[in-house]
Amino acid sequence: MTPDSAKAAKGGPDHDPPDITVFRTGKPGLRKVLGDLEADIMAAVWRRGAGARVTVRDVLADLQGVRESAYTTVMTVMGVLVKKGLLVSEKVGLAHQYRATCTEAEFTDAAVGQVVRELLSDFAGPALAHFSQAISPAGQIGEDWLARISKAREAEGD
Repeated sequence: MTPDSAKAAKGGPDHDPPDITVFRTGKPGLRKVLGDLEADIMAAVWRRGAGARVTVRDVLADLQGVRESAYTTVMTVMGVLVKKGLLVSEKVGLAHQYRATCTEAEFTDAAVGQVVRELLSDFAGPALAHFSQAISPAGQIGEDWLARISKAREAEGD
């Protein structure tokens, strides 16, 4: 992660880190830390690329075929995402334009980091035991994970 992307993952120079307050074990991917509509909205924003500005109407159009949502519902949830630090809003003319404060990869990194820190803070022994089992060379995913950890640590040293 570059210094600029690390800053963005922490919310950027003008933003607090994204607010992760829930973790749903039964949900896939980012739905573990975002609601279903929040995840769909962020996916629509992130698909447009870094720095892209979108309106509620843009996102609503992107959601067609994925889910049926009312304009006011999408507008409300985008306001929640602003409060959580995932979007920033700027009034341009009569409409508000929104943009993501970080990329999907940066948000994922920040969310995983927060979850791991909180697990280690509150449940260090069991958390370390389960991490150890998950990355054990005897485990099915062990060698792959050890290689990924080693590569990530090397990248941090650059």
